[in-house]
Amino acid sequence: MVLLIQTQMQMICNKEDIEMKFIKLLLVLSVLTLLLVSCGPKETESEVEIEIETSTEEVQVTLDPIKVSVPIGPIGDFVKQVGGERVSVNVILPSGASESNYQPTPKEMNELAESQIYFSIGMGSEVANILPNMASLNENLLIIHLNEVVDKMYPAMYFEDYEDNHIHDEHEDEHEHEDEHEHEDEHEHEHEDEHEHEDEDDHEHSHEGRDPHIWMSPKRVVVMIEAIRDELIKLDSDNAHIYDENAKAYIQELTALDVQIQEFMSTVSNRKFIIMHPSLGYFANDYNLEMVAIEEDGKATTARRLGEIIEFAKENDIKVVFYQQEFDNQQAKTLADEIGGSTMVFEPLSTDYLGSLTSLVDVFKAVLK
Repeated sequence: MVLLIQTQMQMICNKEDIEMKFIKLLLVLSVLTLLLVSCGPKETESEVEIEIETSTEEVQVTLDPIKVSVPIGPIGDFVKQVGGERVSVNVILPSGASESNYQPTPKEMNELAESQIYFSIGMGSEVANILPNMASLNENLLIIHLNEVVDKMYPAMYFEDYEDNHIHDEHEDEHEHEDEHEHEDEHEHEHEDEHEHEDEDDHEHSHEGRDPHIWMSPKRVVVMIEAIRDELIKLDSDNAHIYDENAKAYIQELTALDVQIQEFMSTVSNRKFIIMHPSLGYFANDYNLEMVAIEEDGKATTARRLGEIIEFAKENDIKVVFYQQEFDNQQAKTLADEIGGSTMVFEPLSTDYLGSLTSLVDVFKAVLK
């Protein structure tokens, strides 16, 4: 009996011991579960935060391009070639508008005001209708005068530098000799006043008489590309390598085309051509051509001078008259009819600069001998 009681007591103790161990195990498992739950979400949240931050940085690199305004299509093309997707370009002059006297609409001026930088070339409509209003539109707008940058490398040209060219020499020498004595006193007076009015003359020369068509000279375009690159890098230095690589690639294309044009022009003997509006002065200067413009001071020429140009064309076997769609070409057609030739349109304001220049050279290959 005593043995039975001892046996039962031992079983009860063992049972209590087992239950105690089981309880302790449950407590340990509960603690471990709580630790896992508390740690798990923090790690997930941390990973989410890292992914969001990384995504935000990528967006900042690809969005918010530099807002750039330019006066005409070719300059816009240059900016796009250098800036790529990092620039948003606003071209002020619409297709078909005259670069000489276009008046921007209020909407176009407002778009200009939202820009960060404006690349100017100093053409007529800019000087008269755009640049004077810049300060009131956006005093923080950065204005880069590309014409001034180019002038530091290559001399500026003026319409009077090639106005009439050899027509004046061939048809008016006799008239000049007849008038020589008649105007002798007047010339002497002009020489006496030369230094007195030097500043005034220079001012007029730099604005009204300056030929703004610098983009028609490939070597001058190279200077503009480099200036555009430098300014974009100043505004967005983190992407300097993009602007630098793009500029190098485009300059290589420009240089290759320039070499091709020089090689062709070296084979040409008759280097004279006639154009309605004098927009190829820089091009002619680059490749040693002689441009004769029908237009005078932005207006149709006189009947007398038109007759002189007709004679000039016949004497030099010129059969093509160039014109651009932005200007009245009636006198170009009249001249072409008189010489038994034709008119040829070209697009100096094209947004595809290299394509437009290549097409122009192809025309010259067909008409120059």
